[in-house]
Amino acid sequence: MKFNLGQTLIVKAQKLTYEGYGEYRINNFPIFIENLLPNEEAKIILKQINSKYAFAEVLERYSDSPIRNVNIYNENLLNSGSAMLMHLKYDEQIKFKQNIVNTLFLRELNYLDVLDIIPSPKIWNYRNKISLQIGQTNDKEFRHGFYKKRSHDLVDQSSYDLADENLNKMILDSIQAIKTTLKNNNWIKRSKVFEITFKYSSFLGESQIVLHSLNEGEISDEFIKLIQSKWMKISIISNVYNKNYKFIKTKILANNLAIDFKMNDLVFSVNSDAFYQINEWQTQKIYSDIFSLISNDEIVLDAFSGVSSIGIFISKKAKKVISVEINKASTESAKINLKINEVKNLDIVNQDVKNFLLESKNIFNTVVVDPPRSGLDKEVINSFINSNISKIVYLSCNPRTLVRDIKNFTAAGYHIKYVRPYDMFPQTPHIETLVLLEKNII
Repeated sequence: MKFNLGQTLIVKAQKLTYEGYGEYRINNFPIFIENLLPNEEAKIILKQINSKYAFAEVLERYSDSPIRNVNIYNENLLNSGSAMLMHLKYDEQIKFKQNIVNTLFLRELNYLDVLDIIPSPKIWNYRNKISLQIGQTNDKEFRHGFYKKRSHDLVDQSSYDLADENLNKMILDSIQAIKTTLKNNNWIKRSKVFEITFKYSSFLGESQIVLHSLNEGEISDEFIKLIQSKWMKISIISNVYNKNYKFIKTKILANNLAIDFKMNDLVFSVNSDAFYQINEWQTQKIYSDIFSLISNDEIVLDAFSGVSSIGIFISKKAKKVISVEINKASTESAKINLKINEVKNLDIVNQDVKNFLLESKNIFNTVVVDPPRSGLDKEVINSFINSNISKIVYLSCNPRTLVRDIKNFTAAGYHIKYVRPYDMFPQTPHIETLVLLEKNII
């Protein structure tokens, strides 16, 4: 059966995919539908088609599932694809995520003992960072919001409900300040600002704005003063890129390059381009569980360590920690964090993990790793295996690449000792999972 772009169909969703789409199959051809739950019937329109599958949107829904959250007050957030599960009741989101991890570990690893997922302490207003895409309409106005999933269609937003309440307020204040300053000076257009990143430190009250632009035009002084008048502990930074979006340079417009975050009695200084966990409330629980998996006689390699937040957190228990990170800005933040927190048993290494492992003398017996969504590449996995590491603590934000990597470790003699999923990103399909692997070293 041939389908055409813009074609409409009446369908009933058969399942919910791991990405949060309702799925309907006809002649074994899957159609993935936004905002449609299993057993809901709807009229849909095909928006993207290729040889193996299609994507569609709902034109009219004829029935509601009992698991549907009918109290959606921010349709634009749902329509952008930034909160793909907000149409699903939260207890059903938890079941959905638990089932994904359970199924993957059973099917791929024949592992049955996945622990219960830990729900997020906050299911809204949990993010400490939001990046807005910026569009231009005319000389005195601009658009702001999120790109629709799989496109560059900008979905305007009037509220940012995944953001911390204060972060949401800062974003709205900033948008109003931009609108005020554009009346006499269209610096957004002249500087070709294409994205603005906002951060807020929930436990310290610090904030940061990073303006990303394609032109080194001056950012409005009036805008900076308006924001500083409302947000006293704020840093404002300009990042300039070339026409191919390759980073050129950073300019500090107000205060400094870093923002501080607090976790328990620890403080972490994070440069504007360094990574820090998004959900500070859930991160505390995850780091505490990592802490519990470490013994006090262990020398730990903290691989892909970023600003060394995990390494510093576990340094109170481990005999020694070596944090290895290739990003120089993150490494500089990590060095500052050692001083702030008066940590004496942790070394910072600015190097690629693979090269570090080749040069090291196998002085550590445990590795903690928190890689990007793509997981670990085969060379890193082999380096871990060949280094005779007896314990691997693996924190993953993608259960599919996690399971793929674990298969390589189990083939080399490692055994799964602990699997715990966490809901780090409510209203989205993303899942954080913590795994402990152990191997007897002869």
